[in-house]
Amino acid sequence: MIQIRGKGPVFMAIFILCLLVVMPFFFAEIKEKNLLNQVVIEKIPENVLVDHTAEDLTVSEKLELIVRGRNGDSDVVTVSGGISGIENDHIIGERACREVEKLLSKDAILPFDVSDVFFEGGSPMNYVDLNDMSQSVSLMWVHLSFSSVDMDVTMDVETSQIYEYNLYWNSYSMTDDMDMAGLDQMIENFRDYTGLSQEEFEYFYDCSGMPEYIALYPM
Repeated sequence: MIQIRGKGPVFMAIFILCLLVVMPFFFAEIKEKNLLNQVVIEKIPENVLVDHTAEDLTVSEKLELIVRGRNGDSDVVTVSGGISGIENDHIIGERACREVEKLLSKDAILPFDVSDVFFEGGSPMNYVDLNDMSQSVSLMWVHLSFSSVDMDVTMDVETSQIYEYNLYWNSYSMTDDMDMAGLDQMIENFRDYTGLSQEEFEYFYDCSGMPEYIALYPM
């Protein structure tokens, strides 16, 4: 009994020593778990992906990218696809028709009746700069059928702005009644619609087919 009591202080000393060695590791593990939990539950800013994967481009910059892609520039990748689904057709047709009405209101296109329109089809086309993936533009080629004319348009998916159009008349064409002054004014009205400067517009656009069509130069 005396021997056991004599060893008591020794056991206590060993126990305290073990605590001194183990406790720092124990508390460090608890602190690490708390830090991990804080990282996991921390909210991510809503625009964290947008700011690093997208960049707003001007119309001029978009057209430059489109032209480079059409010319087979190795630094621009072109990705095409298809559109399907009745609901999508309805939305695409409405957006394109509203933009055609803008052209009509600005006298940037020959006048025709848009009250009866049918969306014939379309397909998207994406142009991406491989040197800077944030620089990209998504287009949509759309074919619309009206009562007196069929129409192809190249439309910006993001803004719905029409960059090119081509008219196919089903009946009497008004082009024979248009003089040069009226044609020049229509071209100027389309330039105003695009928001481009005169120099930018002349650099990008081929107006030789007006008033039936206006298109980007195949540079």
